[in-house]
Amino acid sequence: NGTLSPLGKLYGSFASTRPMDAAPLWVPPTPAPTPPPTTTTPPPISPIARPDVCRTAISGEACYNEVLWAMRNGIGINPSWYPGLTADSSFYDFQRFLHVKGHKEGVCPAPCPTCHTAREGEACYGYVANAMQRGIHETPWRFQGLQPTSSMEDFQRLL
Repeated sequence: NGTLSPLGKLYGSFASTRPMDAAPLWVPPTPAPTPPPTTTTPPPISPIARPDVCRTAISGEACYNEVLWAMRNGIGINPSWYPGLTADSSFYDFQRFLHVKGHKEGVCPAPCPTCHTAREGEACYGYVANAMQRGIHETPWRFQGLQPTSSMEDFQRLL
């Protein structure tokens, strides 16, 4: 029909009164600059443990096979190859021996110490003794499941 609605008329009057080169009424904010992509890559994770960290050998590793051979065969064939060990020595003892001797150019890492009941003079012993003598009586809620008569091993396991 060729006539403008009231809204159209308002827009027309506004548009016709605003110069073409006028600054815009609203400018979107400038986005923060995007940081450059990181070009460094993390070092690959090595399946070989650091030499200063203990690790007990597991099935499939060269060290594991060496330890088993020494325990099952070597000690019987020539006990003099394994001074200080016997046929009854533990896997830990054999791995430690092979590690210390540098057998096969260090194929065996130092084994992790096995658990044992803390002995007098060890830091753990002091903590366990304190828990048994004072802790269980002064803060029993920290020793859930234990009694003053519980064994040293039970306290140590909890700590």
